[in-house]
Amino acid sequence: MSTLRPSPVYLCCPDLNSELAVHHVRKAIHKSPYGAVHTLRATANMPHSATGPQPKHRKLRRPKSEAGHGGNGHQGHLGFADVVADDRWHWHEHGSVGTVSAPIQSHLHPSASLPYPQQNMDAARVCVSEGEFSRYGGWSGGYPDKLWPSHSRLQELAAEERERHPPMEVMLDNIAAREREREREREEEQRRMDREKIIAANMAKMSKMIADWKKLKKEAKQKQREEEIKRDKLLAEVREQFGYALDPSSAKFKEMFGEIEKEKKKRKLLKSRKREEEQGTVAAESRQQILLYSATVTYCKIGYFVSLESEKLIFN
Repeated sequence: MSTLRPSPVYLCCPDLNSELAVHHVRKAIHKSPYGAVHTLRATANMPHSATGPQPKHRKLRRPKSEAGHGGNGHQGHLGFADVVADDRWHWHEHGSVGTVSAPIQSHLHPSASLPYPQQNMDAARVCVSEGEFSRYGGWSGGYPDKLWPSHSRLQELAAEERERHPPMEVMLDNIAAREREREREREEEQRRMDREKIIAANMAKMSKMIADWKKLKKEAKQKQREEEIKRDKLLAEVREQFGYALDPSSAKFKEMFGEIEKEKKKRKLLKSRKREEEQGTVAAESRQQILLYSATVTYCKIGYFVSLESEKLIFN
């Protein structure tokens, strides 16, 4: 007999003769590593008193004369010989101590087993999990048909399975989508790198660009200043011609401005023609000098050759 004493198992059952109590006790006994524990502590509702219900912890204990093999009186485990034929837990109250009996067999015995619970048992029973049923089988007190997943749970499992192992077409579509996404990311990265190169090149030319901008700005200011001077000069000419100032936005001023511009263009054209005539005279004189020089050189060359020929004739 083992010297280990299992800790008491606490149950909360309003009625110790109910099937729910039997179910709890079966689970507690057959899940214990020490075998079927025969010392249990349960909480039952006492009869109502004048002050209301008073819960009391009752200790369920089997008499020493029935404990263990051979009636040695040790409290620790139930043997195979301790099986009784009663189908309910019976509470025999003796103050705070009572005896309890049930069709319990020790799971340490190789031939010990418990039947499956009946299908028409109370629905208030606590359902066991699949892990408990797979470990303890019928001793767990669970219904095999209740452990089968519901229709909604089956749909959830099917959806999880489809997500975990999609069809080949879906997998190919996902691969193509990922490839397109990677290609798009590569294109964006290439565009970003090209833009960074352009920015770096422009930053290298920043000083020259700033100098050019300042130069353009200065030229624009100079041009604007020249236009203002030209306008003031034109206004002064108009005032001198008419004897009074005119509004630059008036039609008369615009007409006068057109006449003055025509006069300026005419003077400019005359100057250009005169310059061309002067240049033409110089060009004609230059051409005459060139022709005279060419004729002189040719004549000199001919005379030289003639003189050479005569010398040859003389010496020969």
